[in-house]
Amino acid sequence: MLSEYVQRWELTPDGEPIVTATSQLMPVRWRGARAMLKVAVVEEERVGASLMTWWNGDGAQVRVVAEVARLDVDRLLAWVLAWAALSAAFSLEDGTAPDGALRIAELAVAESGR
Repeated sequence: MLSEYVQRWELTPDGEPIVTATSQLMPVRWRGARAMLKVAVVEEERVGASLMTWWNGDGAQVRVVAEVARLDVDRLLAWVLAWAALSAAFSLEDGTAPDGALRIAELAVAESGR
């Protein structure tokens, strides 16, 4: 599964694959920079990945979601933080790094300060 993405994104493997209950990961290099390829294998992880991909570091999109869903932005961000905390707890329980969940939490916290 990982080789498909390594080839598609022109990555260079930089370590052994890591398989967890929720994801397959591999240390890689992208244009010389160290990175981690992560492919989710369970729905919860896919949802988190989709959110991060869609958000792409631009919290303005969360305001669009809040407006369309008729939600208060702070309430939506609180939900995102709660989800991230739960996801991080599940990762730690499974013995895996909660990096993705923590990154989502960072984005939510940064956006809530705007």
